[in-house]
Amino acid sequence: MTRAVILAAGIGSRLAAVTNGRPKCLAPINGEPIRLRNIRHLKDVGITDITVVAGYESAQVRDVLPKGVTLVVNTRYAETNSIVSLACAAPNLRGDVFLMQNVDVLYSAGLLQRLLLHPAANACLVDSDRAYSPDEYRISVNHQGKITQYAKGLPDEDTVGECAQLLKVGREDCDAFLDSVEEIAHSSGATGFPLQAYPILQAGKGLFPVYTAQLPWWEIDRPDDLRTCEETYASELARIKPRTATPKPLAARHALERALGLLRHREVPWRLQQTLAALRAFAHHPIRALQWFRDSGTKPYAWTATVFRCTAPPC
Repeated sequence: MTRAVILAAGIGSRLAAVTNGRPKCLAPINGEPIRLRNIRHLKDVGITDITVVAGYESAQVRDVLPKGVTLVVNTRYAETNSIVSLACAAPNLRGDVFLMQNVDVLYSAGLLQRLLLHPAANACLVDSDRAYSPDEYRISVNHQGKITQYAKGLPDEDTVGECAQLLKVGREDCDAFLDSVEEIAHSSGATGFPLQAYPILQAGKGLFPVYTAQLPWWEIDRPDDLRTCEETYASELARIKPRTATPKPLAARHALERALGLLRHREVPWRLQQTLAALRAFAHHPIRALQWFRDSGTKPYAWTATVFRCTAPPC
């Protein structure tokens, strides 16, 4: 995987006090613009084909982009949302795997690598440790671990965590996904967002969560978010470095994912499916799974749904 797109067309009015007329993506984190840090982290994990979609003061963005980064301009940035920016970049993304992220979210290279190494063709980052907020996009999954809902206002007990706004799109569903993005952008560009095209991924190879597992990421909407990022950035990155090879625990989880993928297409007794899902839950959240096993005293297939906070099918 070598492609990524960064959506950076917005004005960033909530950061106006610190940007002083510059685009949001140029807000500095300890002296270096957010966008340059994002690009550097992408390159740290081997992503070299990077497209940045600018809009507001795009000339300023062009002046600071490193050599080899492609700039696409959304001239309708003032009247449209991010799905139009993604539609503008679609010709650069078709036919291959790509990563999509927003300008106001900063990820460590170790976290980017976690998503890239996940075996699912289509996957999005999910933070299960953040405090519940009905104003944030939350994720629900089924007993197979596939994402079934991606919306605001979902009850906390029905979700596995908050969306961390990082998406991986696989090769097989890439063109169909971008076709849907362009169609939505044409019909409702003023209010549309990329997530409106996620049903294409869910209906294709499926859309799966990849958990942050306490690796650092920062969403920067307001000046206080910027200050928090500056205060924690260096110390958080010192905790975790990208690896050159798949870590053993991650490799084991990938092997389990592949085994479950084979079983999904066969007739398997429901209780066996749930037991296997329990093992998958343990691979994702070992501490939480052990706590539930200790506290409930029930069998794995009974507590799997609770660990995942999902609704199991009737037995």
